[in-house]
Amino acid sequence: MFLPVGSLASRHSLSVDLAFACDNTPFLFTNVYAPCDREGKEFFLQNLPAHDPGDDTPWIIAGDFNLTRDPADRNNANFSASDADLFNTAVDSLGEGRALSPPEKRLRMLTMDALHLSLKERALYWRTRAKIRYILEGDENTKFFHTSATCRLRRNSIPSLQVDGVESTDHDSKAAILKNFYLDLLGTVTPTAWDFRLEDLYPNAPRLSPHYSAPFTEAEIKAAFMSMNKLSSPGPDGFGPAFFSTFWATVAPDVCELFHSFYEGTIDLSRINREFLVLLPKIEAASHPSQYRPISLQNCVMKAITKVLTSRLQAVIQTLVDADQTGFLSGRRISENIVYAADLLRCCHARKAPTIVFKIDFRKAFDSVNWESLLTILRARGFDERWCLWMERILRSDLTAVLLNGIPGDWIKCRNGLRQGLTRDAVLSSGLGRIPALVLVVSSLGTRRCCLCRREVSASRISTDKTGRDLGETSKSPSFLEQIVDECLPLYRGITRVEVADGRTTSFWLDKWQPGPPLAVRFPALFSHSTRRHATVATVAADGLDLQARLSSTAEGELLEVLSIISASPPRSGHDRRFIDSPSSPRFSSREAYIMLSPARPRDQSACVAWSLRLPRKLKIFTYLADIDRLSTRANLFHKSCAPSALCASCPDIETGRHLFFDCLVAAEVWSRLDVPIPTGSFSVWAIRGPADFSPDSWHMGVAALLWSIWKARNSLVFRDERSPARLILLRAGEELSLWRWRLSVRDRVDIDALRSFFMTRAR
Repeated sequence: MFLPVGSLASRHSLSVDLAFACDNTPFLFTNVYAPCDREGKEFFLQNLPAHDPGDDTPWIIAGDFNLTRDPADRNNANFSASDADLFNTAVDSLGEGRALSPPEKRLRMLTMDALHLSLKERALYWRTRAKIRYILEGDENTKFFHTSATCRLRRNSIPSLQVDGVESTDHDSKAAILKNFYLDLLGTVTPTAWDFRLEDLYPNAPRLSPHYSAPFTEAEIKAAFMSMNKLSSPGPDGFGPAFFSTFWATVAPDVCELFHSFYEGTIDLSRINREFLVLLPKIEAASHPSQYRPISLQNCVMKAITKVLTSRLQAVIQTLVDADQTGFLSGRRISENIVYAADLLRCCHARKAPTIVFKIDFRKAFDSVNWESLLTILRARGFDERWCLWMERILRSDLTAVLLNGIPGDWIKCRNGLRQGLTRDAVLSSGLGRIPALVLVVSSLGTRRCCLCRREVSASRISTDKTGRDLGETSKSPSFLEQIVDECLPLYRGITRVEVADGRTTSFWLDKWQPGPPLAVRFPALFSHSTRRHATVATVAADGLDLQARLSSTAEGELLEVLSIISASPPRSGHDRRFIDSPSSPRFSSREAYIMLSPARPRDQSACVAWSLRLPRKLKIFTYLADIDRLSTRANLFHKSCAPSALCASCPDIETGRHLFFDCLVAAEVWSRLDVPIPTGSFSVWAIRGPADFSPDSWHMGVAALLWSIWKARNSLVFRDERSPARLILLRAGEELSLWRWRLSVRDRVDIDALRSFFMTRAR
C-alpha cells in the first residue's frame, strides 16, 4: 500500500518518506519522542521545523510530545502555561504557510466571524462601563479600560449607610434604609390647599392647538428612538436604545401599536413605566442616602413616549415659559441665574431694603412637586383634557426600585415629585424624567402668585445639609480669579507694548505705552508719590495726576517730564492696541505669547517619527519613551529608588534601555537573526538600518513591533518567570504586524506583509 522512499533519524524523531503505491503521491511521516526537561523541550521544538518537507507535501507527525496545548488535555493540575505557549507557537508556525482545505477555510471564516463578534461585544461592554471618551480606537480597549471600570464600580458602590447615628453594613439593612428614604420622598403626598381659581389668573390664556394631541405618527416615533444615546444604560426590561435602533424594522409595528394604545388610553402603563434608581455619591465617603445623587434608568419605550410629547411642545414652549426661566430651554443657560442673583442682591443693597433670600435645592424642589397642582396648572395654561390625561397616566403608573450595588430592591409606588437624571432631551436639554416641559410650565407662574398656594413647608426640609456663609456675607480673601490676575498681570504687561488711542485700557504707570520701560520704572520717585497707581491713560489725561501733597526734589524734577509726556500724548478716537514687545511687534495672541515665553528648541525628530506611524496610541508613546530611554527599566527605577537593584533579570548587567533592547543575549539574538547591525554608542532606534527590500515607514513599524515584543518578553520574565527565546519574540512581532496592517492603506499592506513573512522566516 505504501512504498518507502527514504528516512531521516535525529535525536528525538524518525522521519520516513513514503509514497502511495497506487499513484506515487508522496507524504512524510515523522514519529517523535520528546524529552521531559525544559531545555530539551525548547531544543526539540526549535529543531522540529527542520523536518518540514515543504512544497505542500503532506506531513504527518505523531508520537509522544511530552507537552500539552490546553489544561483540559491533562488529567491532573500539573499544567505549565509557558510550555503550552511554546508548543502552540511551534505548531502554529509549522502550519503558517500550508494551504487550507475547503472545510478548514469555512471553519476559519466562521471562527473569524465569531471572534469579531465576541471582540465587538466585549469592547462595547467595557466602553459602556469605563465612561472614558478621550480614547476611541477599538484596539486600545485594553486593561486600562478594565481597570478604570473596576475603580469606577468600587467608587460608586455603597459599603455602608448611617442613619440616626447607627451604621448598617449588611445588604438587607441598607436596602431597608434606602426604601424608607425614597418611600418618604417619592411615595408620600403632602396635602396642598388652593384658596382661589387658578383659571382667574389666566382669563385669556390661549388653548393648546388640537394638533399637539393628534395621533402619533411613525416618523416622530422613530425620530424619538433614533435621537437617544445608543450607549445609554437600559431600564429594567434590558432593552436599550441600541436595540431599537438596530432592529427598528422588526419592532416598529409593535412599538407603533403601543403608541396607539397609549393615545387611546387602553394600555396599562404600570407594566412598562418602571425604572431602576442608581445612586452615585455626591461627596467622598458618602454615608447617608441624601448624600447620593439618584439617576433613573427608565425603560426605553417610556423615554420615547416622553420624547415625542416633549418634541410636540417645541413650537409653543417659548410662549408657555416665563422669560426669567433660564434652565432647560434651548438658547437659555441656567448659569444666567448667577448674574440675575447678583443684580438682585446689588439692587437690594443699594436700596437698603430688608431682604430674605432662599436658595432651594434642585433635588428637593423637583421631588416636592404635587401632581394635583401640576395637572391644575396644565389645564389653566390651555392644555386639553387628552393631554392632561396622558400626564396623569404617566405620573400615576410609575414604579421605582432602588439599585443597591447592582441588586434591585422592592418596587416603590411614586405619588409625588418628578424624576431626575433621565436621557436629556435633544432640544430642551432637560434632565427630568417624565415630561421635561411640565416643569417649565410650572416655572412660568410669576413669583408674586406663589403666596396664593399654601403648602406645608418647614425650614428643616429646605435647609437640611446646607451649610456655609449667608448670601449677604462677603469674603475677605481674594477669589481665585483675583489671585490669577495678580499673579499673571505683571508678566502680561512685561511682554507687551501698547499703541494708545483712547487710553481707556492702558495703565498709565505700569504699561509700556511710551518708548522704553513703563513710566513707573522711568520715574520711580514720582510713582512712589502717586495715590492712584492703576490709573489709565484716559483718566490721567482727563483728571490729571493724583499725587501726595509734598513731593521730594527728585519727584518735582520727574513731574515736569511726565507732564510734558501727557501734553504730547492727547487721547484720540479708537481702541488701544496691544502688541508683543519684540522686534517684529506682532499683534498680541496666545500663540505669540507662548512663542515669546518659550525658549527656542530644536525639533524632536524622534517624536516626529513615532507620531507619524500608523500605530495604536499606546505604541506611539511606548516607542518614543523607548527611544529617549524613559521606560521603567530597572536602571531608571533604581535611580528613582523604586527598585532594589538595577541589574537585568536575565543577565548580570545593568538594565538600561540600550541593554534591554539591543545588548542583552536574547535581544542581540533577535537582531542577529535579522542580520541587522546595531550601531555602537548612542543612537536613535529609528536610525537602525533594515533590509533594503522594505520602505523606511514599514521598517519603522517593524522596529516598533520588535521593541514591543522584547518589552513584553522582559515583563513575562520579571512578573511570571517565563523566558521567551528569540524565535518566539520574532513570531510575536510578526503577529503584531498582522494586526497593525489593517491601519494602513491597501498599497502599504503589501510591504508590511512582506516584512511579517521575513520575521516568520527568520524565526525558524
